[in-house]
Amino acid sequence: MRNFINISDCSSDDLRVIIEEAKKRKQNRSGLNKSAPDKDKPFEGKSMAMIFEKPSTRTRMSFDIAVKQLGGSSIILNPDGIHYGKGDETLKDTAKVF
Repeated sequence: MRNFINISDCSSDDLRVIIEEAKKRKQNRSGLNKSAPDKDKPFEGKSMAMIFEKPSTRTRMSFDIAVKQLGGSSIILNPDGIHYGKGDETLKDTAKVF
């Protein structure tokens, strides 16, 4: 699965796989501190750009920590910090950079 946008786009089988993987990952983190990456680092060498339309410190921090635990890095943007549609910068150009 490349993108998870809406839960209704997933089959019940896909959701079961996601939940089972999450349970296994949580169990495997037993004994690690929150900032330590998972041993397998599935996001190693990858960056995740996250755009939050509404301010939510807990959600933003939870996603940021999760990406780091999976071995990746994250970029957090808010709508005020995105300038597509202004000048020559298009949404398509911004997506290419991401």
